[in-house]
Amino acid sequence: MMNVKWKARHGALLAAACMMVLMTAGCPINPPQTLSVVDLAVGSPNGIILDKDIAPGPYDTAKVLLYFDVLQGDNQQDPEVAITSEEIELVYPADLVLTESDLYVADMVTDRVLIWRDYRGLEAKGGSALEPDVILAADIENPTQIIVEDNRLFVLSDGDPGGVAIYADAAAIAADVPPDTFVEFGEALAMEYEDDILYVAGFAFTVGKVSEEQAVIVYPSVADLLEPDLKGLLADEIVVLSGPSWADLDDSGPVIPQGLRVVDNELFVSTAVNFLFTFSPADALVDEQVPDAIISETNGALLSPKAMEAVGNRLFVGNSGLSSIKATEEKSNSIGMVAFDDATNVVTGQAPDVLFDTSGAQISAVMDLASEENILFVAASNASPVLFTKLFPFSSFYTVGDVHIYLDADDLLFGWQADIVLPAMKDFTVPTAIDVNAQFTGN
Repeated sequence: MMNVKWKARHGALLAAACMMVLMTAGCPINPPQTLSVVDLAVGSPNGIILDKDIAPGPYDTAKVLLYFDVLQGDNQQDPEVAITSEEIELVYPADLVLTESDLYVADMVTDRVLIWRDYRGLEAKGGSALEPDVILAADIENPTQIIVEDNRLFVLSDGDPGGVAIYADAAAIAADVPPDTFVEFGEALAMEYEDDILYVAGFAFTVGKVSEEQAVIVYPSVADLLEPDLKGLLADEIVVLSGPSWADLDDSGPVIPQGLRVVDNELFVSTAVNFLFTFSPADALVDEQVPDAIISETNGALLSPKAMEAVGNRLFVGNSGLSSIKATEEKSNSIGMVAFDDATNVVTGQAPDVLFDTSGAQISAVMDLASEENILFVAASNASPVLFTKLFPFSSFYTVGDVHIYLDADDLLFGWQADIVLPAMKDFTVPTAIDVNAQFTGN
């Protein structure tokens, strides 16, 4: 674990100067040379995809941008690679993943997963040569999240029915092939994968256990799910968190689990209606298990929380910024992200230890989070992660957002501004998805 301590962080005069520069050309940084080389991928959508009659403008180009060794640049750095909808079919990169060598992108509008092998080699190609090496479309509908772990590719499909497509050998995919298995779920909103266990959240149905109920379903063995006869995972082995798992808070309305994260064998579930639940041990959950802790909205701190990311044992939780229940009603909120220290020991009713708001941190909503060691990457926005596209043809503003990079995320001060801010309207409008890769060492 890196421990980057910037003396400038504790110098008020230098901090103030940096903040002044951030409002103009950006505050250059000189990160310590001990930092790993970190690559950053940013997805940005076509902003007017719902109205074909709108004249072309500066917001109608979807992009996937690659920043190599992003920590060595400043706020005005340019991406090394720009894959745009002017060169390939790309509309809405809802999620993306950087592995040690490859780039995966889920386009939820064109119903495809795009794969580029050797993403670092794309810098030398350019232009039409940026076509993906593989396009997956078979059995994929409205993909909203992807995970690549243990050489397995998981694609969350919000189709009819929704569920998770699983490919057993991600690195070997060379053509459009169907998944090795498809786990039907219902209306799937989020997934998590850890130690051969698959967690899926949303409105679920599992024959004999759940019927159109908001739930988190836990599949304890992906290896068994991938068995050709599908008999390796019995129905009674599948764990369902529902009913008592929401502490009866769903009696007065839907809870809607929409975010999942496992940290040190603790499962965190964020919901569309201001609650954060924790369950442990994550690898031995039981049906309708009651939560270890329930954290609710405190002074606006949790308003439709969704994205989560752990840096050390500090858990960051991002507010999505728009109600998932009523997409036309934007919630009034000045807090875009919170953090809980000693996350696996949080207690019911605990207030967050750090807040990031619109004034100090300049974060009003969060679309995605990523991290490498003690470095946090925040895709910020002024609207909801998925539902914001519904606002485009009918509003007088465009959704915009920045990418905020914190070099010492496990020791951030209250409301501290990011060390690097990649600004909206320079290379992208709003970052719908981000991911990072620190497999390369040293410059």
